[in-house]
Amino acid sequence: MLRYLFITLLASLPFGLQAAELDVELTGIRNSQGNILISVFNNAAAFNAQAQNNAEISLSQKAQQGTMKFRFTNLNPGDYALMVHHDENGDGVVNMSGRIPTEGYAFSGGKGRSSVPTFDQARLHVGNGENREVISVIYLKK
Repeated sequence: MLRYLFITLLASLPFGLQAAELDVELTGIRNSQGNILISVFNNAAAFNAQAQNNAEISLSQKAQQGTMKFRFTNLNPGDYALMVHHDENGDGVVNMSGRIPTEGYAFSGGKGRSSVPTFDQARLHVGNGENREVISVIYLKK
């Protein structure tokens, strides 16, 4: 009887308690040098300050030319913004020539070609269950 009650209680829990998953596909990666760093932010101030060390989650993988896939699990449903850096020389910073990045970068929502977006501009809503985002990496310098 107690087992039946427990199963009934589990089945009646609100659907909103379900964790979310986010699959991110990065396209247009120009080479296999260095690493790809992808950061998931749920905090506008941290994103707007470009403070990757304050991201909710960050993953780094060896770069692969073409397309790479990342999966983020156990996210709380809500609004997020993504920041991507192709650290081709492995020094941990976005290298610049003046004010122009010399390494690849990207943001959720396809933003960032002409300026760094705000959290609101790069906002991505992650709902219960599975979610998907495709992002093209931007290279301004050859």
